[in-house]
Amino acid sequence: MHAKRLTPILNVSDMQESFAWFEKLGWKKGWEWGKPPTFGGVFSGHCEIFLCHDGQGGRSKRPLSPIIGFDGADSADPSVWMSIWVEDVDAVHRHCVEQNLEIVWPPTNMPWNVREMHVRHPDGHVFRISRGSRKSTLNILRDRLQKMLRAVDVLFHGEATGTAAFLPSSIPKPSMIVPSTSAADVKRGTVLPK
Repeated sequence: MHAKRLTPILNVSDMQESFAWFEKLGWKKGWEWGKPPTFGGVFSGHCEIFLCHDGQGGRSKRPLSPIIGFDGADSADPSVWMSIWVEDVDAVHRHCVEQNLEIVWPPTNMPWNVREMHVRHPDGHVFRISRGSRKSTLNILRDRLQKMLRAVDVLFHGEATGTAAFLPSSIPKPSMIVPSTSAADVKRGTVLPK
């Protein structure tokens, strides 16, 4: 299977209240269906969430119980949790405070290299507003570069010699490549295949 798009569907108790809540979060109402509406969608950028009045999934009963950390205490809660990835978690937090939305977890640098906060919809659905930390992005880039350097090392030396860390000195200059048609020479990297 090659998925082209994924659209979550939230069970909501009040369509208009949900449209208004998402607008406070910074999303836009995309469409609604039915009179009165029983189905609709909200969007932000290329992301969309469907809303279904009293159907297609579960939701928390009101009044909502407190959420405390990540210990699984809310595992019996039928509401949905979703991650929304943004550029600036703190800016979203300030916006949520200004809009008087229920923040159940303040912006926090988590041990899994993500800065995140949690905001809760009136029907109990929790949105993890997240951004990968700069450290995790740099670690990913470093790991990819190290893999590429190892591949270059193998290409030119036939094995990982550890000299890839000093890439400029380990790349043979064209004058150092010995002309040969030997498969062994190609494998050792002393000559490039034609």
